[in-house]
Amino acid sequence: MPSLGATPQAVDAAAPASEARTPTPAASASDPTTSGDPDAAFQAARRKSFIEGLPATLKTLRTLLRPLIKAESEPARLLQIHDLYRRVHALTGNAGVAGVPHVARLSDALEALLKALSEQPKNITASALRTIALAIDFLGILF
Repeated sequence: MPSLGATPQAVDAAAPASEARTPTPAASASDPTTSGDPDAAFQAARRKSFIEGLPATLKTLRTLLRPLIKAESEPARLLQIHDLYRRVHALTGNAGVAGVPHVARLSDALEALLKALSEQPKNITASALRTIALAIDFLGILF
């Protein structure tokens, strides 16, 4: 048995030839597109597509945020909240399907806030709008 301070070469030399370390096929099959598993290949393609679309998604969210911040009347704010809610709802679902849990969790929380604000428009305050803007900015960091 090799000592605790033995070098890796000494450990390999001390092991019988039948126990020689060789890479396993599972260890080298880290790329799901070459593993032959159609589900893994689909998931990888879905994730890649989702990630490639993130800059456009972020731009859309920021574009929808501007009129919400500038809206002066409650009906105009509600319309903007609903548009933003629909986009964030789609982002939440797509992030979950694509396997991007951090984005899915944050967008889910933002979605819940937008839904609560649409149900109680009197709560659309400067603080709530700032929270929405910061959540969208943080989504940009996560992207």
